[in-house]
Amino acid sequence: MNNLAPIDSLIYTMTLSAAISGDITDKELNVINYLFTTLPVFENSNNDHLSKKIIESMEVIKSEPNVENI
Repeated sequence: MNNLAPIDSLIYTMTLSAAISGDITDKELNVINYLFTTLPVFENSNNDHLSKKIIESMEVIKSEPNVENI
């Protein structure tokens, strides 16, 4: 995996934390979306960016069976 921008790293971390037990629930996605829309660190990003990064991070999670390697 390439180095991520700090904001993307936060999105990946939130996604990984939500997905660690299996699939991400709607409630977990809603929490991620809430944090994304309310935290100042994300103020210059948009929902399309969030969606893209969640999809990317889920692909990484699915492709790597050992979470410690992510």
